[in-house]
Amino acid sequence: MPIDDAAREEVPPARDARHPDAHRLMEAGSGRSWYVSVLCLIAAVCLVAVLAEHMRASTASFEISER
Repeated sequence: MPIDDAAREEVPPARDARHPDAHRLMEAGSGRSWYVSVLCLIAAVCLVAVLAEHMRASTASFEISER
């Protein structure tokens, strides 16, 4: 049984169902991901620096208490 093309309903793609400009918005948002990565990298470096300072201070206090 052949299907009449005129009788078929056009179904928009899934991304258009969420928002008409969803694809354009996703492309616009992807430009911000580089600075989020930079902020995470800076936060990681600061965390390592704080942990290194804490380890250095605790090692120094341990050496003082041994004397």
